[in-house]
Amino acid sequence: MAKNKPLRIIIDVNWLISASISSGSRKKFEALLLNERFIFCVCVQLLNEYDDVIKRPVFRNKIKPAEITEFRNIFLERSEVFGISKIEKVVRDVKDDYLIALAKKSKARFLITGDNDLLVLRKAGKTEITTMSDFLLRFF
Repeated sequence: MAKNKPLRIIIDVNWLISASISSGSRKKFEALLLNERFIFCVCVQLLNEYDDVIKRPVFRNKIKPAEITEFRNIFLERSEVFGISKIEKVVRDVKDDYLIALAKKSKARFLITGDNDLLVLRKAGKTEITTMSDFLLRFF
Protein backbone atom coordinates (compact mmCIF):
# COMPACT_ATOMS: atom_id res chain seq x y z
CA MET A 1 0.00 0.00 0.00
CA ALA A 2 1.33 3.44 -0.91
CA LYS A 3 2.26 5.69 1.95
CA ASN A 4 0.21 8.90 2.14
CA LYS A 5 2.11 12.05 1.35
CA PRO A 6 2.40 14.43 4.30
CA LEU A 7 0.14 17.47 4.34
CA ARG A 8 2.05 20.65 3.58
CA ILE A 9 1.41 23.36 6.14
CA ILE A 10 2.71 26.87 6.73
CA ILE A 11 2.99 28.22 10.25
CA ASP A 12 2.89 32.02 10.42
CA VAL A 13 5.61 33.75 12.40
CA ASN A 14 3.14 34.88 15.07
CA TRP A 15 2.63 31.21 15.93
CA LEU A 16 6.32 30.37 15.76
CA ILE A 17 7.03 33.18 18.24
CA SER A 18 4.26 31.97 20.53
CA ALA A 19 5.62 28.41 20.40
CA SER A 20 9.11 29.73 21.15
CA ILE A 21 8.13 31.55 24.34
CA SER A 22 4.93 29.92 25.65
CA SER A 23 4.84 26.40 27.05
CA GLY A 24 1.17 25.95 26.11
CA SER A 25 1.76 26.94 22.50
CA ARG A 26 4.97 24.91 22.42
CA LYS A 27 3.06 21.73 23.37
CA LYS A 28 0.62 22.26 20.51
CA PHE A 29 3.47 22.95 18.12
CA GLU A 30 5.39 19.87 19.29
CA ALA A 31 2.33 17.75 18.50
CA LEU A 32 2.67 18.92 14.90
CA LEU A 33 6.44 18.52 14.81
CA LEU A 34 6.25 14.94 16.01
CA ASN A 35 3.48 13.97 13.63
CA GLU A 36 4.75 12.69 10.30
CA ARG A 37 1.41 13.49 8.65
CA PHE A 38 2.66 17.08 8.31
CA ILE A 39 5.58 18.81 6.64
CA PHE A 40 6.26 22.49 7.16
CA CYS A 41 6.74 24.86 4.24
CA VAL A 42 9.07 27.80 4.79
CA CYS A 43 10.87 30.46 2.79
CA VAL A 44 13.73 32.83 3.50
CA GLN A 45 11.28 35.67 4.17
CA LEU A 46 9.52 33.66 6.89
CA LEU A 47 12.80 32.68 8.54
CA ASN A 48 14.09 36.25 8.40
CA GLU A 49 10.90 37.59 9.95
CA TYR A 50 11.15 35.02 12.75
CA ASP A 51 14.77 35.97 13.40
CA ASP A 52 13.95 39.69 13.43
CA VAL A 53 10.94 39.38 15.74
CA ILE A 54 12.34 36.87 18.25
CA LYS A 55 15.38 39.11 18.83
CA ARG A 56 13.30 42.12 19.88
CA PRO A 57 14.01 43.42 23.39
CA VAL A 58 10.53 42.38 24.60
CA PHE A 59 11.52 38.71 24.20
CA ARG A 60 15.02 38.87 25.77
CA ASN A 61 13.86 37.63 29.17
CA LYS A 62 11.58 34.97 27.68
CA ILE A 63 14.01 32.95 25.56
CA LYS A 64 17.79 32.52 25.46
CA PRO A 65 19.76 32.74 22.22
CA ALA A 66 20.69 29.04 22.45
CA GLU A 67 16.98 28.14 22.78
CA ILE A 68 16.17 30.23 19.71
CA THR A 69 18.81 28.35 17.71
CA GLU A 70 17.57 24.98 18.97
CA PHE A 71 13.93 25.80 18.20
CA ARG A 72 14.80 27.06 14.71
CA ASN A 73 16.94 24.00 13.93
CA ILE A 74 14.29 21.52 15.07
CA PHE A 75 11.68 23.36 13.01
CA LEU A 76 13.92 23.37 9.93
CA GLU A 77 14.59 19.62 10.23
CA ARG A 78 10.88 19.04 9.53
CA SER A 79 10.58 21.76 6.89
CA GLU A 80 10.91 22.11 3.17
CA VAL A 81 12.39 25.43 2.05
CA PHE A 82 10.91 27.16 -1.00
CA GLY A 83 12.33 30.08 -2.92
CA ILE A 84 9.79 32.74 -3.73
CA SER A 85 10.52 35.69 -5.94
CA LYS A 86 7.16 36.85 -7.23
CA ILE A 87 5.16 38.42 -4.41
CA GLU A 88 1.85 40.00 -5.37
CA LYS A 89 -0.12 42.48 -3.27
CA VAL A 90 -2.97 40.47 -1.71
CA VAL A 91 -3.14 41.18 2.02
CA ARG A 92 -3.92 44.50 3.70
CA ASP A 93 -0.56 44.27 5.48
CA VAL A 94 1.94 43.96 2.61
CA LYS A 95 4.44 42.35 4.99
CA ASP A 96 2.22 39.24 4.90
CA ASP A 97 2.04 38.92 1.12
CA TYR A 98 5.04 36.57 1.10
CA LEU A 99 2.92 34.00 2.97
CA ILE A 100 0.38 33.93 0.15
CA ALA A 101 3.22 33.57 -2.37
CA LEU A 102 4.67 30.73 -0.26
CA ALA A 103 1.25 29.05 -0.12
CA LYS A 104 1.02 29.10 -3.91
CA LYS A 105 4.59 28.01 -4.53
CA SER A 106 4.57 25.18 -1.97
CA LYS A 107 1.02 24.07 -2.71
CA ALA A 108 0.45 24.03 1.05
CA ARG A 109 -2.90 22.69 2.18
CA PHE A 110 -3.05 24.97 5.24
CA LEU A 111 -1.69 28.32 6.42
CA ILE A 112 -1.96 28.48 10.20
CA THR A 113 -2.05 31.98 11.66
CA GLY A 114 -3.55 34.24 14.27
CA ASP A 115 -3.41 37.26 11.96
CA ASN A 116 -6.89 38.58 11.18
CA ASP A 117 -5.67 40.19 7.94
CA LEU A 118 -4.89 36.67 6.70
CA LEU A 119 -7.78 34.84 8.37
CA VAL A 120 -10.34 37.07 6.67
CA LEU A 121 -9.18 35.71 3.30
CA ARG A 122 -10.13 32.14 4.34
CA LYS A 123 -8.32 30.71 1.29
CA ALA A 124 -5.38 31.56 -0.92
CA GLY A 125 -5.78 29.44 -4.03
CA LYS A 126 -6.09 25.90 -2.68
CA THR A 127 -4.54 26.79 0.68
CA GLU A 128 -6.98 27.04 3.56
CA ILE A 129 -6.16 29.81 6.05
CA THR A 130 -7.06 28.81 9.60
CA THR A 131 -6.22 29.26 13.26
CA MET A 132 -4.10 26.78 15.20
CA SER A 133 -7.10 25.90 17.38
CA ASP A 134 -9.27 25.07 14.39
CA PHE A 135 -6.47 23.12 12.75
CA LEU A 136 -5.84 21.04 15.88
CA LEU A 137 -9.56 20.33 16.32
CA ARG A 138 -9.63 19.00 12.80
CA PHE A 139 -6.58 16.73 13.02
CA PHE A 140 -6.21 15.72 16.67
